[in-house]
Amino acid sequence: MNQKKFACLSLALYAALVLTGCADAASDSEQFSATPVEITNILRGSIQTVYTYAGQIKPEKEVRVMSTVSGKVESVNFEVGESVNKDDILLVIDKEDIEKNIAVLTAQLRGADAAVATARFNLQNVDGSAMQRQIDAAYTAMQSAKLQLSSAETSYENSKAMYEAEAVSSVELTQAETAYNQAKLSYEQAAQAYALLAGSTVEENRSAAEKALAQAEASRGTVAVQLENARDMLGDASVRAPISGVITSRSVEAGATLSAAVSPCTIMQTDTVTVDVDVTEKCVMSLRPGMSVDLAVSSMESGSRTGTIRTVSPAADEVKNTYAVKIDMDNLDKKLKPGMLVSVYFIDEKREGVLVLPRSAVLGTESTYVFVNDSGTAKKVPVETGVDNGKEIEIVSGLSENDPVITTGQNFLKDGDPVSIVNETGKVE
Repeated sequence: MNQKKFACLSLALYAALVLTGCADAASDSEQFSATPVEITNILRGSIQTVYTYAGQIKPEKEVRVMSTVSGKVESVNFEVGESVNKDDILLVIDKEDIEKNIAVLTAQLRGADAAVATARFNLQNVDGSAMQRQIDAAYTAMQSAKLQLSSAETSYENSKAMYEAEAVSSVELTQAETAYNQAKLSYEQAAQAYALLAGSTVEENRSAAEKALAQAEASRGTVAVQLENARDMLGDASVRAPISGVITSRSVEAGATLSAAVSPCTIMQTDTVTVDVDVTEKCVMSLRPGMSVDLAVSSMESGSRTGTIRTVSPAADEVKNTYAVKIDMDNLDKKLKPGMLVSVYFIDEKREGVLVLPRSAVLGTESTYVFVNDSGTAKKVPVETGVDNGKEIEIVSGLSENDPVITTGQNFLKDGDPVSIVNETGKVE
């Protein structure tokens, strides 16, 4: 090959290389002028808005145990943290004084029973032959007293005559006089008793007997009540658990004196716990008893729980202007402790089977829109939105299922801009 031909061939090859390089550069420039974006094919799903409130776990029941009996504590049968069942004996108070009082009252009740029986017998015999026998006996007693008085009077008169004749001493005269006075008093009493019986009517006697019976029965009733109270006190000396639960405090020891004004322990029932929260007017409108709510316990790694609304206050608190809501949670595993903090999530709105996008994909304020990928070009599409929970948003109109919506890079686009789709590995499609 001569030098002229070689020079021509070299020039042609150079020109070809230059033209090829210029074409490749133009192609690269065109590719990198497209905005890299990510797309999401819009699908149907569910969306909801949630109100979040803070609450604190409380026991279902908390009871301060009280004793109606004061006295020395004989024994204590529990420790803090132990579980107890309803009616378990927690502690025992010394019963000696109570038992002595019961013995005294039992004897008094027997005496009262005897008094009632006597009064009832007297009432049954207030008239008829029994009454006549009483009158006859009183008459006989009066006549006997009259004879004794006559004899004592004769003896006294004889003693006076003999004293004047100095046949008896003054002491003997005094003795005769005393006997006479006593016989006179006995006669007067016997005559009065007879007069009362003989002169009283059957109705008066019956009334008196009925009053006597009523008084005897009332006295017996008083003793019976005292005895019953003493027996109750004997039972109450064994202080029992009013509910099943866990002992959370103890303030008594064996040998100490327990006052009826001091609580020896506290029991909490925690098989079910409650959470009280105060919600706003906007939130309370969607709540009702029986609804399920989600809760999260901040101090537990797996703290997600489900609760049930027990009550919703019908009126707002005058100071806080909020509505009290009480929620129940099962706690059979005993992991929830009173005092733990929880977050409570109330669902406000919920939609099923609707088109849902990430909230960041929707742009605009007064009028909303998205960008979709239209064969490598960003196309601006106006949309109507629905439920918006800040993370996701419902698309009511403007899009169809599986439309390729630009979800990353959309903030740098305008209608008609070229786009390049970046997949998860960062490659350009």
